[in-house]
Amino acid sequence: MAGLLAALLAILPAAAALAQGGGAVPVTTDPVRAGPVPIEILANGIVASESVITVRARVDGQIEQVLVEEGQLVKKGQPLFIQDSRFNRALLAQFEANLIKDRALLTRYTADLLRYQQLGRESVASQQRFEQAQSDAASAAAQVKADEALVEQAKVNVGFSTITAEIDGQLGAIPLRAGNFVRQAENTAITTLTQLDPILVQSPCRSAG
Repeated sequence: MAGLLAALLAILPAAAALAQGGGAVPVTTDPVRAGPVPIEILANGIVASESVITVRARVDGQIEQVLVEEGQLVKKGQPLFIQDSRFNRALLAQFEANLIKDRALLTRYTADLLRYQQLGRESVASQQRFEQAQSDAASAAAQVKADEALVEQAKVNVGFSTITAEIDGQLGAIPLRAGNFVRQAENTAITTLTQLDPILVQSPCRSAG
């Protein structure tokens, strides 16, 4: 009891001095900084891609090579599948040969037209023969244009034999393998391609891209 009384008597002067403002209270400061303030919002959300593409064959043909795997990340323009293009290449060769032949005919008919035009001025050839030469030249020119269109179409079909990625993204399931035959008319899905960047996140609170 005497010890407790002595302790109280010892601290009374310090307590009295603090009450009278004699005690110092330490204060610390921190420099002002500009920056993001982390805000965490907990909510249920849905992640959705901006674009999901179904990859299909544009020409008929057997799949020769599968160059990718399921779930692989690919870049736009990257080859995914290669189809047998021998039939379309043969058509291209045939159309190119027809184009060469019909261009030669156009050259001949054009020369005939110029000749009969000159002979007509000299009253050596009849008007009917000149008009026939005009018709032959016009017909040959039209045939050349048709041949050129067929050549371009065949080149496009040969290009379609290599199936490439339309966008950057991730591949889905690949149900077909090398050796399978696909037809453009059947509209069979070879795989899907899902865009991941940018991606949409939707929630009841907000949606962000």
